[in-house]
Order: sequence, then C-alpha cells, then structure tokens
Amino acid sequence: MTRAYKDPTADEAVGKICKEESRLELVISIIKLVCKLGGFKIIQRISLEDKKSGRRYD
Repeated sequence: MTRAYKDPTADEAVGKICKEESRLELVISIIKLVCKLGGFKIIQRISLEDKKSGRRYD
C-alpha cells in the first residue's frame, strides 16, 4: 500500500522493527552455523530475549 503523504512516525517505527528483525536473523544464522561447525544440530526451538528492548522471541 502506498501513501500519498509522509508519515515520519510510522516510517520510524517500521524502520526500528526491520532493524531488530535483521539483528535477530543474523543471530539465528550465527547460532545455526556454530552448531553445524561443531557437529551439532538444533532439535528444539530456541528462545531469545533482546537485552535492550526486553522483547522475547519464542
């Protein structure tokens, strides 16, 4: 959906969420790579909590 006007508040919120999701994806990729290099595999979900925001990812 495109807007005909600028909404800096919404743009900032979406930008923060995208940045946080990118950090999460990077951390998950690193964890998977370390497990693979060590000869392990993840068999259950991993729960993470962002130290800055307190947001939990289960």
